[in-house]
Amino acid sequence: MGSRNTKQKEAILRVLKKTADHADARWIHIQVRHSLPHISLGTVYSNLKALTDEGLISFLDMGSGNRFDGTPGNHAHFHCQKCGRVSNIDATSNPSMDKNISAQYRLSVAFHRLDFFGLCPSCQRTSTSTVNKKIGAQHG
Repeated sequence: MGSRNTKQKEAILRVLKKTADHADARWIHIQVRHSLPHISLGTVYSNLKALTDEGLISFLDMGSGNRFDGTPGNHAHFHCQKCGRVSNIDATSNPSMDKNISAQYRLSVAFHRLDFFGLCPSCQRTSTSTVNKKIGAQHG
C-alpha cells in the first residue's frame, strides 16, 4: 500500500476483497469487528477514505447511500431496483473506451463508470411468484 500500512486498513481491505457486494461503511464496520473487536466506525470511515485516495478501492455515490468497491478500475455495476444490491459486471469492461473518449473530445479521462439497473435473479423469482399468485387469484 502506498501510505502508512495499518492493521485496520488491511482488515478493511480484506473484507472488501472477499465480498462481491458493494458494502456501506456500517456493514464493513460489523465485518471488521470480527477480527478487530475494538475498531470504531470513525476509524473505518477514515481508513475507507485513505484506501480510496490510494486507489485500492472505489467510492460509489449511490444517491441513496455511499458504497465501497474492493475492485477498483473500469468495470460496470448492476443495481437491483428492488433489494438494492450492487454487483460487478466485468464482461462489459472496454479498456480502450477511456482512450477513445479522451481523443475524440480532447479530454483527459481517468476512468469511467457504467451502471445497469433492473432486478437481480433472486428478486426476479420473488416478483414472478407474486405476479403468478395475483394472476391465479384473478382467474380462480
